[in-house]
Amino acid sequence: MTLQNQPETKFIKLDPELVSLSYKMQTNWVVIAGAPSAGKTTLIEQLANKGYNITLEPARLYLDQEFAKGRNIQDIRKDQKKLQHTFLKLQLKMESQLNTGDFIFLDRGIPDQFTYCRIAGLDPNKFVKECFHNRYKVVFILAPLPFDKDGYRDPEAEIVDYFDEWINRDYQTLGYKTIRVPVLPIHQRLMFVLDHLKQSNLI
Repeated sequence: MTLQNQPETKFIKLDPELVSLSYKMQTNWVVIAGAPSAGKTTLIEQLANKGYNITLEPARLYLDQEFAKGRNIQDIRKDQKKLQHTFLKLQLKMESQLNTGDFIFLDRGIPDQFTYCRIAGLDPNKFVKECFHNRYKVVFILAPLPFDKDGYRDPEAEIVDYFDEWINRDYQTLGYKTIRVPVLPIHQRLMFVLDHLKQSNLI
């Protein structure tokens, strides 16, 4: 998969008028965001092992359920637009069931979905208003893990860089001061996140 093969929606920016809405509720939720294969789920699992409340990524849970039915990834992704609508709906449902006062680590937030929407040929501005139900407390964005290649850029790395750039851009456009988690061994990434939260008196 290369960027040259992607639809015209791939570089649509969030509408400044739409992102000027007010958030309805401030939460205590901490988002762990990032490009595909950035190590989000591994970090979330480490946080759970430390006893913190976490949520699993609804899109991943959905795919696991479909695999259990015998479907393959090619079949599931046949209609990308429908799939992204499903993922957004599941993310919104999950967040609507959380207590805004609870301290919870989320495996992705709603803005993570916007870059997937662009790739699927959807205008992310159609979904921006959904971001304003709840405001996240903190947003960590994991730097992409390095590819074990020969030093050349390849299509997969190109897509990961694209996701990394736009996920950062979308959260910042929505008013979040994102915190970059560098490429480190998993236990050091865990301590990076927890130390930042301790310094901010959030834990």
